[in-house]
Amino acid sequence: MEYFAFTVENALKKNGVHGDQGDWINKNQWREAIRSSGYVESEIYMAVAQGG
Repeated sequence: MEYFAFTVENALKKNGVHGDQGDWINKNQWREAIRSSGYVESEIYMAVAQGG
C-alpha cells in the first residue's frame, strides 16, 4: 500500500496544479510515477533476496 500511495502522490505532485498542469495524467506519466515510487526496485530486490 505504501508504494501505491507514493505513486499517486508522485503523479499528482509532478503533473497536478503545481506541476505540468495537464488536464489528465497520461500512461507515460503514471509509469514514471511508478518508477519514482521505488516499487520496481523493491520487487527486484525481494526476488533476488529470496533466491528466485
